[in-house]
Amino acid sequence: MVISLHGDEISFATSGSTGTSTRWVRTFAQIRAEVTVVAARLGPIGQIVNFAPTGHLFGHLYGVVLPETLGVPVHHGWHHPAAVPTIRPDVATLLVCLPSSWPIVRSMARSLAALPAVVALHGTGPIVPATRTVIERLDGGNFRVVEIFGSTETGAIATRAVEATGSQPLWSLLPDVDLIAEVDGGPQPLRVSSPRLGRNETMADYPQVLVLDDLVEPQAGRLFAHAGRASRLIKVNGVRCDLDAVEAHVALLHPGCEVACVADRDTLRGEHYDLFYSAPAPGPTPEQIWSVFGRFLGPVPLPRSVCRVEGIPRSATGKVLTERVRGLARATAQPTIGFT
Repeated sequence: MVISLHGDEISFATSGSTGTSTRWVRTFAQIRAEVTVVAARLGPIGQIVNFAPTGHLFGHLYGVVLPETLGVPVHHGWHHPAAVPTIRPDVATLLVCLPSSWPIVRSMARSLAALPAVVALHGTGPIVPATRTVIERLDGGNFRVVEIFGSTETGAIATRAVEATGSQPLWSLLPDVDLIAEVDGGPQPLRVSSPRLGRNETMADYPQVLVLDDLVEPQAGRLFAHAGRASRLIKVNGVRCDLDAVEAHVALLHPGCEVACVADRDTLRGEHYDLFYSAPAPGPTPEQIWSVFGRFLGPVPLPRSVCRVEGIPRSATGKVLTERVRGLARATAQPTIGFT
């Protein structure tokens, strides 16, 4: 568990996916305020199926605090993540989903179609192909997906609807969050103010403003476009490289592959990255993955290395555990290609 209770405060640890974990503190009043403003965008809820571990912020908020606030029953699907949950057939239902939840939700499509209303709240990671498959199967019914944008530090910041077409709608700020934009506009670090901002364990007081690693483009009407994460946008010998885009393209060209690009400092080029992937047998070879770059990705800088591993280790909320994946690569008997 990553939750700790201290009087009228509760603390959550960040995932430690890039190294050292740190704790952020919120008050119970902040927690209750968050689920209230998010619930207002979800519509009626008569029961909740929660796929997110409750030891982490997302699962605790919407698998514990929200059902307590609304007085509705909750089924914790994360206890048995491969099992299809049994749900009441006659009430509006909220599904609390991680990226890894969607294959199970897909298998529930027929029973979901019979419900009066279903909303899936997706968080902690990107939308996956199974998400859009479910939307397509239930198109025209009472099913919708709401994606939530936030962090351990800030709590929920914004939401948007998810569409089967793959389009990327703008994010809509929650009513108690303000985006502090730079005068010149354009992609810029995400600066937010809110009465719900967390306090780092090293801070004496709760902050008025926090700056996140995300880059955004502010739009009119309290909307913004997400341009990526600063830590996922690196420059290899002066050439910009979006690691999220690299992962998405490689996975698209090699269906079934799970891909993780891990950034690192490089003594020669300043910054660089290594590409790790796992795939069912026989799967592509590192050479086949490498060939994707020259044929399909144009000027995108080649990874420093390509290594096949037995699974990409992730936190309970889906974030890549970089030190563990590097450890797997060092221990693997699989061939690695690249340059130094």
